[in-house]
Amino acid sequence: FLKGVRATKEGKWKTLDKNWYFNFTAHGGIIVSAREYAKLFQDLLKDDSKLLSKTSKELFFSEQIRYNKSRRAISWSIKEFEGTKYYSHTGGGLGYVSEVRYYPEYNIISVLQINRTNVKALNITNQLDREIIEEIDFKPH
Repeated sequence: FLKGVRATKEGKWKTLDKNWYFNFTAHGGIIVSAREYAKLFQDLLKDDSKLLSKTSKELFFSEQIRYNKSRRAISWSIKEFEGTKYYSHTGGGLGYVSEVRYYPEYNIISVLQINRTNVKALNITNQLDREIIEEIDFKPH
C-alpha cells in the first residue's frame, strides 16, 4: 500500500523498513511537539491572538458550506456534542489519528492524538469532552 515500503511483522506490530512522511496536497501534516501544539491552540483562544486577528478568527470559524446535515467552516467541521456546538478537525495516517475540537461557548479546545490507525478510537474524545464540560458546568460562572 506504500510504494517501496516493506512491513515486517513483530508480534502484533508491523515495522516499516523506511522512515516516511505523507506530504500530499491538503495532507501536508504538521510535525510538532505536544508542547508547541498546545501553544498554538492556547493562542487561538486569546482575544489578542498573535496568529489571527479578531476579524480573521470570525472568518476562520464562520460557516462556509452546508450540504445535507454537514456544515463546514474553513478547514473545520461544525458539529454538536450533547447540544453544544463545536468545530472539529481530524487527521491521521498509518499508525496515528488525531482530533482537535474547539468549543466556543466554553472557550476550550480539546486535542486527542492516538498512536492507532483505527479512526473509531476517536470516540474517546466524546468521553473526555463530556467529563470536561460537566466539570465546567458544575462550577459557578
